[in-house]
Amino acid sequence: MIRKISLVLLSLAATAFAETSVVTKQGQTVPVEVLSVAGQVATVSLKNVKTPLKLDQLTEASQAEVIAAAKAKGTYSAFPPLRAQVAVGTKSRPMANSSYKKDMDINPQLKLSGVSALDPIPAVDAVMLIICQDTKAKFVQHQDRFVIHATETITVPAAADGKVREIDFEKSTVSFDAWRDASNVGGFTYKYYLFALRDPETKKIIDFQTNDPQLPAYLISHPEKKEEFINLGKGKEFPTSFR
Repeated sequence: MIRKISLVLLSLAATAFAETSVVTKQGQTVPVEVLSVAGQVATVSLKNVKTPLKLDQLTEASQAEVIAAAKAKGTYSAFPPLRAQVAVGTKSRPMANSSYKKDMDINPQLKLSGVSALDPIPAVDAVMLIICQDTKAKFVQHQDRFVIHATETITVPAAADGKVREIDFEKSTVSFDAWRDASNVGGFTYKYYLFALRDPETKKIIDFQTNDPQLPAYLISHPEKKEEFINLGKGKEFPTSFR
């Protein structure tokens, strides 16, 4: 009997510890369990029901308490849910005074918006890496060799709302031998991109994307590799060991 009572008391204590009494700007006190915070929206458990709660509905003191509770759980993000649409356009053209070599223009772009157009978005770092393939290695040596052709970080300013913004990364050009046989004298063609959104203050990766079809499955079991990949410098080889 004593053991059962102790377990009940511990359960009640745990429940009480999990709850935070928040105060609305209208003066209403509401006991909730803070689950997470993303931007200006908290997700709370109210009578065992998950409920979104806008922080601006609370007093400043309660806002601070809710954020502190989410940080203690490791579920706080200053950023609301974002949509990042990456596109890399390419265009090839014959190289002047050559019958077999071509130039390829590479044009990376980003469309950034909030899932909700009403939510403000803090400043965020957008990181783009362009990966190119060595044509001689591919067609003459029958090996995959990839190189970081370009890397760029753009700090996207804070916005008062989540409407779509278009961000252009620096354009670049590579040259390559168009013959896909053992006569290939070398060059590089665009192959993949790596893209990340980072918190400018903490450098934490908020979003990570790539069009490399094999990389996402590898990163599920090796999430720490995102940092390693996104920090590769221009001219560095992009690893193929995970393929």
